[in-house]
Amino acid sequence: MAAAKVAGDAGGAAASKDVTGLFLVPRQPYDGRPKTMRITMTSSPVAAIALCVVLASPAFADTYAAVSNTAMSITGDIELDETGITFENGEQLTFDEQVADRLTVDGQPVEAHVFRLAQARDPVLLNGNRLCGAPVTYAASWETSDGDGTVLAVFSTPEPPKSDADMCASYTYE
Repeated sequence: MAAAKVAGDAGGAAASKDVTGLFLVPRQPYDGRPKTMRITMTSSPVAAIALCVVLASPAFADTYAAVSNTAMSITGDIELDETGITFENGEQLTFDEQVADRLTVDGQPVEAHVFRLAQARDPVLLNGNRLCGAPVTYAASWETSDGDGTVLAVFSTPEPPKSDADMCASYTYE
């Protein structure tokens, strides 16, 4: 973009300024550094602000389509990430912390995300159904054995679950 020059009055002497777009940028006297270094250093505050905005943005949740009969009739599609679950009707469960990364499923250890809930709840979901039938204290998710889906299991146990045998309900999504 071509820059136009505008004369200004700086204590009686004419100072040169570059006009770029809508911004009036004072021309800097030569400071001995290469021009690219001057540009990089003056654009650093802009880059820092942009980085802060990106880091402060919330993480985007993954959307999962309900495929099991229980998921389709109770939870509907969900959004799931490391902060919680949002159900199709807008109800949410918020996670407090991840407490385990493995769970025994059908007698076999699997990689899983096991989260403690920030508040034990059993929300009313689709068609007036409840998620568990008791206040949910933990939620776990893992990949299905064929790798094509994700299972969400909920627990109402006082201690972190070690096995899917302790779950009060499970739902499958793709």
